[in-house]
Amino acid sequence: ISYIFVSLCDEALYEIATRVAKIFMMYMIKGDIRIKEIEHYFCSSFHFIYKNDISPCIDNAKDLLIWYKEEVDKRKIERERVNLREICHSLIEKNAEEEFADDI
Repeated sequence: ISYIFVSLCDEALYEIATRVAKIFMMYMIKGDIRIKEIEHYFCSSFHFIYKNDISPCIDNAKDLLIWYKEEVDKRKIERERVNLREICHSLIEKNAEEEFADDI
């Protein structure tokens, strides 16, 4: 799974990586799988995208996180809400000056 999130940092691979990441995330939301390291992968990828100002990937990263939030909210799954809060908190800490914090 780490390769999927690393691929989010590459403009050429982002679209495919997003589709695959959403599949894994949907299985997590459904409770079929648990990926303990997801917070780390999410945060590391997004931090790299923002730190290196990979412009096309910044909007895509926001869209992926917003999609995840909407799916979690729609299904009202508390364990994923906690996971999402942890991801957002880590992202905000690492990228406090970035505007995306207002979107989530």
